Formats: sequence, structure tokens, C-alpha cells
Amino acid sequence: MKHMKKTGLYHFAQVVAPLFFKLFYRYKVIGAENIPKDGSVVICSNHTAYKDPVFMALIQKRQVWFMAKKELYKNKFMSFLITKLGAFPVERSGGISAIRRGIDILKRGGIVGIFIEGTRSKTGELLRPKPGAMLLAYETDATVVPACIIGTDGKPPKIFRRTVIRIGKPVSVKELGMEDASGTAMRKASRVVMEQISELKDETVREYAKTA
Repeated sequence: MKHMKKTGLYHFAQVVAPLFFKLFYRYKVIGAENIPKDGSVVICSNHTAYKDPVFMALIQKRQVWFMAKKELYKNKFMSFLITKLGAFPVERSGGISAIRRGIDILKRGGIVGIFIEGTRSKTGELLRPKPGAMLLAYETDATVVPACIIGTDGKPPKIFRRTVIRIGKPVSVKELGMEDASGTAMRKASRVVMEQISELKDETVREYAKTA
């Protein structure tokens, strides 16, 4: 299957951004091989900082298409920039247009990145997951990949401190127990993925606590 073509700005960012982020955030990627090289994928990550989409773009060669909150599009420059980077708008309360756009990308074999909590956690503590990501996966039979972006102390990434981007094992819609598109099934599956993200976070904190 052919990959979806990257936007020009995204391709440029993948070349330039690593130089800056390696220097200032000393990031380390663990488990990048868990992201399928082909086919539709929904990456479900925690969210603590505006820079998280950039971190996610650095972990592998394929473009990750992100849902961005609608408020970001009020600024014309920001709207132009994030659109060129492949983002598409979603309202906090949901929105059928964003769901349709996500489904279209996945049916074309792309990767959609979703911050499953629906908003940023300013402390690094994981929040309650939203079920929208699971709906996209169910409708397209996409592989779900959990991910956690976190400082080694379990707090949001900070400049000049090591950041770890840990990618979990891919799971199928069937493995998540999504037999239908009911709200109950979607919420249950989203909690399972959130538990996996929590394990990734805990693993990072434990690993670096030993070397502190």
C-alpha cells in the first residue's frame, strides 16, 4: 500500500525539527518499531504540551495527521501553518466533519494522531480518555498504537531536560473488544488504551528513577 503523500512543510519540519529538539529537549524514542510501516494507524497519545505534535512527527518517517482544536484556526497565520502541517480542526464537543476527515485519511492508509484525553494535562497526570479515537479505529479497522510523551520525572517535557517518547505495542480493533460502535464499547476500549499509556508512563519513570 502506498503511503499518503506528505505535505511540503511537514517534510521540511521532519528534517529541521530534530536538530532543535535533540539539542533542547534531549528526546529519546523507545519502541518506534511498534508503529506499522504500512496501513491505517491511530496513534493515541497523552497530551501535556503544545509541542507534542512535533515530538510525534519525529518518531517515524510517515506523516501523522492531527486533529487540532478549532480555536487555533482563529489566527490566520496559525491556521495557515497547522493546515500546511496536515492538521485538521475539531470542536471540543466533537464534530462530524473532523470524524469524516479522520476516516478519510485512515481509509487511504494514513496515520491519524489523537490526544486521547481531549485536552492538555498541565501536571503530567493522565486524564479521563475520550472515545472518539476508538470510533475512528472501529470504522476503518485501523491499528491502534498507544504512546506516551513525558519527562523522565513523570512531568511535562521541559527545555534542557530529557524527554522520552515511548511507543507501545499495536493492538487491533478485535483485541480491544470493539464488537460494535456502541458508546459502551467505545468507552471501554478507550479505557484499555489509556491503561496502556499509563503503563508506558510508569515504565519511563521507573527506568530513569534507577539511574537518578
